[in-house]
Formats: sequence, structure tokens, C-alpha cells
Amino acid sequence: MRQRAFNYNNRIWGTGTESTSFKSWGSLKLRFLFKNMPSHSKKILEIGCGGGKFSRAVNLKFPKSEVYGVDLSSLSLRYARSQKSNIIYKRMNGEKLAFKEATFDCVYLIDVLEHVENPQRVLNEVSRVLKPKGVCVSMTPIEGSRLLLYSILRKIVRDDLKERQLGHINHFTKNGLITLHENSGLILSNTQYSFHILSQIFDILLSLVRTKASAGNSFTFESYVGEKKGLWGRILGALYSCIVVITNLESYVLGRFILGQTLFVVSQKEQ
Repeated sequence: MRQRAFNYNNRIWGTGTESTSFKSWGSLKLRFLFKNMPSHSKKILEIGCGGGKFSRAVNLKFPKSEVYGVDLSSLSLRYARSQKSNIIYKRMNGEKLAFKEATFDCVYLIDVLEHVENPQRVLNEVSRVLKPKGVCVSMTPIEGSRLLLYSILRKIVRDDLKERQLGHINHFTKNGLITLHENSGLILSNTQYSFHILSQIFDILLSLVRTKASAGNSFTFESYVGEKKGLWGRILGALYSCIVVITNLESYVLGRFILGQTLFVVSQKEQ
């Protein structure tokens, strides 16, 4: 039986501001988002905004747009609101959005659908609050794909580390994820893969490190590196930066052609 109770208030999910630099772990996600967001967007919504790492970057890119972020983590929202911006943050369940129909020009979800009890209901809500021809951009792990390293590891060790450590309760395949979008009345327009072989190897190593860390599921490699001082800290920081750049370049080159652990999806609401 799946373990459903996961504490999202154990840490702030998404500090700082995301960057398009390859030195940033989420740079490909932000690049893809910027590439596919309508430039005329007046109202933009992020579902599962966490601490606002991506919404702040969107706000800087589209300073004339109204940017909204919703999340269930009160700790992350407290941090998001403490950062200087004009973004409107609300504590809200993505399965029941308190917005009127046809409100937003663009809605995006980054690493969200794998966490929710009813992903179909979330996408139905996305479709409802989008304006006609509005755009949805979603980025979701497809950990149900049998060829991924993590899927193979999960079968071998018979333990779902991602569920236990990060709250991933859904294992999607590409076709299953696309079907969810289409069932919501969203028309598929673009897909791309990310998180390829090197990224998957590093991700598995990080999961194994988390099992040994006393901080448990609140552990992040970034915070671990940041805590190290002196020469050892500089070495770890340089090593981490190299890993991030290499894995980002790998997915940048292979994203259109080869299966990765994350699927980027762009869809549009019918007129």
C-alpha cells in the first residue's frame, strides 16, 4: 500500500530565483517555459509554486503580467511572500482552484503532478481556468517508464525512494501523461524530454545519500555543499557545478530524440 502522508512543510521547496544558466539545476525547465509561454500573457498561474523559485523568474521576464502562485505548503508560501516581488501567492489545492473560468493566459506546473492524489482533476482545473487558446506548460517525471534507471532500481530494491523521500505517489508513462492532458480538453502542441542518463545516475546517487542523511527527506545537496567551508567546500561546490552543467548540456542535446526521466508538455485550450 502506498504511503500517502508526506510532510511538505519539512523544508522550503524552491528558494532563490531560477536562472537560465546551465549552472542552475532547473535551467532547462525555465528555458522551455520561457520558450512556450505566450508573450502576450496578462495573467500567469503557477500551480505548486513552493517557495517561488520559478515564479520570481517569470515575474522578472514578464514584469507587466500578473503572476500568481498557489501551493499547499505554508512554510514555502511564507518564504515566497517574504521575498520582494508583486507576485500574488495563495494557499490553495490544485484540485480545486478558487479562480473563475477563463482567467489565465498561461498555467504552468513544474514537478507537481507526480505528487497529487488526482492529477486528472488538477488538469481539469487547469483547463477550466485557462482562457480560450490559453497555454498549459507541464514538466513531470515519467517514472513509470520501464527503461529508466530509477524504474529498474525500484524493481530491484523493491523500495520507492522517490515516494518516501520526495512524495512521488504517481508513476507516469509518456502516453499516460499525454492522455491526462487530452482528457482535460487540452490539445497537445509540443513535447520534450529532460533528465537523461547522467542526470539519472546523479539522481540515484542523491537518493541513496538521502537514505543515509540524518536530515532525511529535508536533505538537499545544495544545502549540504553550502554548509561546507574552506577548501573542501570549494571542491564540492566546483564538482557540483560541473555535474549540473554536464547534465544540462546532455539533456539540451538529447531532449528531442531520446527518452529522459522528465517529460515537458505544452498544450493549449480549445477556442
